[in-house]
Amino acid sequence: MDNVINRGMGIIPVHAALWSPGKKAFMQLIGVRNPKMHGHLMITSFYEMNPDHPVSRGVEPYQAVDEIFGADLEDDCVPFFRAKQTPDLVSNLSEYTPQVPYEGHDAFPLDRVAGWTREAGKGRVAVLNFLCHQMSFWKKSAKEMMWQAARWAMKKEFPESGLIDGPYGMDRRKK
Repeated sequence: MDNVINRGMGIIPVHAALWSPGKKAFMQLIGVRNPKMHGHLMITSFYEMNPDHPVSRGVEPYQAVDEIFGADLEDDCVPFFRAKQTPDLVSNLSEYTPQVPYEGHDAFPLDRVAGWTREAGKGRVAVLNFLCHQMSFWKKSAKEMMWQAARWAMKKEFPESGLIDGPYGMDRRKK
């Protein structure tokens, strides 16, 4: 935490990092007042990409299998996209999806902030509240947000990434 706040480094917590209620200083660093347990592992719609935010600029909405934690955020957090799970998405991939809520997990429909940024002292925090299932990692839009979150957190420029959909990161045909 000292590296972020006092030395100006970046941090990119993903998915279950949100579920650290016993780590008060860390939760404060990432801007979470109150974490909420994730919903189902199911087809999730990622949408409302903020075209003006550096992390989500140029990123297309998409769907992937995932589960989304929730959080009450500090006022200085800047959301850049949302995720929702609705009953109509269940039929799209029912083998991954329990049909009823299970203990300790919120019932759907869920509609939650899925990514936010905040300045923390001299450093930056970019939270990516997704990436539970490998299908998420295969989506070009998810890869773009990871790429852009890293660049933003490090205060670097945003060159074109060359990322593509699928299990590989970059188009191997390009030189």
